[in-house]
Amino acid sequence: WLTGARSYGFPTGDTPQVGAIIVTSEGGRTGHVGMVDAVNGDGTILITEMNYVGWGIVSSRTISASYGPIMGYIY
Repeated sequence: WLTGARSYGFPTGDTPQVGAIIVTSEGGRTGHVGMVDAVNGDGTILITEMNYVGWGIVSSRTISASYGPIMGYIY
């Protein structure tokens, strides 16, 4: 996801921002993406994603901004 975004000229980085696409290594080789809905003052971020808890299911979760599987963000 990050390489493709960069090749199309989208800015990427390591800092979570509301509205950014979060890219994680979850989901195998292709990775996993979600949308950053909130960046909280306690070092956590709220994300909305699909297919994390089950196929075709949209869900939200709060994770640490330092969560190991995070590969970066697409802005």
